[in-house]
Amino acid sequence: MSAKSLGFFARLRMALRLLFNGDFAAQIQETMSLPAPETVDDTGTPKTDSPETDAEKVETPAQTPATCGLKMLDEGENADADAQDAASKTPESPQTQKPTPAKPAAAKPVNVEKPPETVAEKVETACNFDSALQILALLQREGRFIDFLQEDVGAASDADVGAAARVVHNGCKKALKDYINIKPLRSEQEGDPITLEPGFDPRAVRLTGKILGEPPFHGHLAHPGWRVTRIELPPLAEGQDAAIVAPAEVDL
Repeated sequence: MSAKSLGFFARLRMALRLLFNGDFAAQIQETMSLPAPETVDDTGTPKTDSPETDAEKVETPAQTPATCGLKMLDEGENADADAQDAASKTPESPQTQKPTPAKPAAAKPVNVEKPPETVAEKVETACNFDSALQILALLQREGRFIDFLQEDVGAASDADVGAAARVVHNGCKKALKDYINIKPLRSEQEGDPITLEPGFDPRAVRLTGKILGEPPFHGHLAHPGWRVTRIELPPLAEGQDAAIVAPAEVDL
């Protein structure tokens, strides 16, 4: 059995025995000093080694039991070190190698310049008032509604106001009839008694006068209210500014 096949502690114990056990050391030395067996040729004559010259003779230092034990211990330690180096140099399998995640490229901010908004664009952006502006334009076109409201009628006579109101009434009524359908919220006539039960819709009924306690409320219908049931406005022309409800008129 060689020293390399022994474990570290086994080699250590053998070295200590060689150092401190004289009988065991004498047996090891006697075994190492035994002559090599003679070899014979085909004729049965023992072979003799050729005499060595002085140049070929190499002095070999005598080995004591202590040096033999330390040599065995050194050979075992060198074998363990070689095994550890070989294990550390073993390449990792592809399964154990973890891929390094690529870092995402940082997004560069992009500055986008916005064109300046016109007055009409600001109105449309704040809220889509196109439909309301169209209705106002229709009332102005058919009944001169805006002109009538903007006119100072304080100094006008009742006859003049009445005559102007008739024109406005007929034109605005035509505009509503052509594009919008309206019907009363309540079927009762003005002045009829009415009772509002608990759970009535406060968005459809507005209470006036003295409001005391909780429903049911008893009163008289002052106004039936209105509800729009249909609205069909003409489409705006491409590029048309809905904020212009009445264009300027130039007489040539």
